[in-house]
Amino acid sequence: SRTRVWFRIFYNGHEVCKSTPQPLERQFTVTFNQKFSIRLQEWPETLSVQIFCDGVPSKGIFNDKPLVEIFLPLPSRYLISNYSPVS
Repeated sequence: SRTRVWFRIFYNGHEVCKSTPQPLERQFTVTFNQKFSIRLQEWPETLSVQIFCDGVPSKGIFNDKPLVEIFLPLPSRYLISNYSPVS
């Protein structure tokens, strides 16, 4: 497959992580086997993921523009919940 997909993670509008491009399989699936660590100094106002692709016969229209940007819902910084460590 010539089409590759990757994503970028944005914290308060600033890019903090970027995956490596992975091939789009015939079943229209992509496997990202990557871990990212982000050290937060303050509660985020926004957290989003942008998805990109290349290799599509569209004269490069998708290379520099995201296919989609997904804003992840965040709980209120004042919400009190049980602490559970992330593994």
